[in-house]
Amino acid sequence: MWHIGIDLHRRTVVTSAVNDSGEVVSPVTIECRNTKAILKFLQPLKPFRAVVESTATYRWLYKLLSEEGTILLVHPAKLRLMIQRRAKTDRLDCQLLANLLRINQIPLSYIPPRRLSATERDYTPPRPPGP
Repeated sequence: MWHIGIDLHRRTVVTSAVNDSGEVVSPVTIECRNTKAILKFLQPLKPFRAVVESTATYRWLYKLLSEEGTILLVHPAKLRLMIQRRAKTDRLDCQLLANLLRINQIPLSYIPPRRLSATERDYTPPRPPGP
């Protein structure tokens, strides 16, 4: 089984993978708008489990990948408490997530059901306009 770490940003995803025997797929940066490239990267890695940090923009990626494999959401604050390191890069982050997933040490975050997510968005007040 492949374990995939995904570092999600507004415009890009950086992803890496490691399998049960420790074989590593080097990190790859893919533009978020290129969903075909994201799926193409994942295709040879099936079956897989993937983990992505809980951010404000994770829902589209979760929806895209949940049809392809098992997707988990990591709790960012709990992850920071677990891991303290000097160097922090996107490439290191996705490799760390993949390795933590491989050894089942991911601090999980709650994923609301799809219908609850829609309801939550309906009741979330909009942000006030900026200065």
